[in-house]
Amino acid sequence: MYRVYKRIQIFDHHFNDVVKIKHAFTHTSYCNENLCSGNYEKLETMGDAVLKLIQTDVLFASGNSPGQITKMRNALESNQYLASVLPESLEKYIRVGKSVNKKNDIERH
Repeated sequence: MYRVYKRIQIFDHHFNDVVKIKHAFTHTSYCNENLCSGNYEKLETMGDAVLKLIQTDVLFASGNSPGQITKMRNALESNQYLASVLPESLEKYIRVGKSVNKKNDIERH
């Protein structure tokens, strides 16, 4: 299974830490039904902070007002938007429990 995750490349970035990639694609529901060493939740906290920093930097450099930056950043951070830009080729790597509808859950979380 780890060999599959080694080949994942997102937006021209190759990831070296295979365990973190595996965790990033693992939903809590999968761990509730299977033996696994971790899921996305801890990484999500860091990822959210990094996304917010990058978005704010780009929007600030574009000359937007603080109010505009907040509104635009909120739209960019929405789960629906993020799911819409997720390359479909990555969806096959997402591990969720049997009780979860993968597509709906991606858009909701």
